[in-house]
Amino acid sequence: MNFVTGGTGIVGIRLLFDLLKDNQEVRALRRKTSNLSVVKDVFRFYDEEYGMNLFDKIEWVEGDVLDVLELEEAMTGCDMVYHCAAVVSFHSKDFDVMYEVNQRGTENVVNVAIDLGVKKLCHISSVAAIGREKEGRKIDEKSEWVRSKYNSYYAVTKFSSEQEVWRSAEEGVDVVILNPGIIFGAGTKGKSSSSIFTAVKKGLRFYTKGSGSFVDVRDVSRIALKAMNNYALTRERYILVSENRSLKSVFDLIAESLGKPKPSILAGKLLLSMGWRLFYLKDYLLGTKSDLTKESARSAQSTFEFINSKAKREFDIPFISVKDSISYFSSFYQ
Repeated sequence: MNFVTGGTGIVGIRLLFDLLKDNQEVRALRRKTSNLSVVKDVFRFYDEEYGMNLFDKIEWVEGDVLDVLELEEAMTGCDMVYHCAAVVSFHSKDFDVMYEVNQRGTENVVNVAIDLGVKKLCHISSVAAIGREKEGRKIDEKSEWVRSKYNSYYAVTKFSSEQEVWRSAEEGVDVVILNPGIIFGAGTKGKSSSSIFTAVKKGLRFYTKGSGSFVDVRDVSRIALKAMNNYALTRERYILVSENRSLKSVFDLIAESLGKPKPSILAGKLLLSMGWRLFYLKDYLLGTKSDLTKESARSAQSTFEFINSKAKREFDIPFISVKDSISYFSSFYQ
């Protein structure tokens, strides 16, 4: 039996879909407030004819990664665990909840996996968990974590969560960690990477000089399954990135796919600096959460290159191009 946390997120949904298509049994953790209609919509998007038949085979269990007793009950009888649950935010005020879910939640999953004798654990992490010290450096799996202004609050919590996974390896659990870049996929509109499509659809006018590392969720999922099915593969991490691209080129591709104008105004360092401060004041006074923060402004101007050669060599698959990925998922976000 396969157990999936974060089953209503972009990665979790695709993992559920692929596992079921492979005729495997699946149990998925969901919170009481989770919206399963999103999962149904995505399953239909992936397979209009048989998507709902696959969805109906999911064994949903209500619970939370922060509740050890619920986790233990939900994971009992499962020998393969895919841990996808996480909170992503560029807001410093969200550090506490990110720490709780990303670090403590992973600690709980790991402890229960150890207690129940789970055979293998796949942790969906992020390239953010690999320390970035200076721009322009090529980053691979051997790059060590360093304290840096480029490490967001989210990055800190994801790094901490990985330490819990490595601890489980020391206590006998076979583990593999996947570090995807920005993931293109179908999911709740306006959340996670889907917010990029939403912003362009609404008429994004500004772009920055920064870059990003991107990957298709279909690649993340199929590599996760391959990694879990290879029992000789353990205590390894893999950077999952299809391409390192300028943010402007990605915005342009999305605009073309959605039939929207391309962003045409360069937001330089001064404009971004003024912008995040104004939005910070607005959020403070009105209790809102703006997309532009000090962290997101810094990220939008940064350029890093993540190397995918280890994953390409180990799994022998061609990554889906950014252009093809955007073309495919744009139809979901139309």
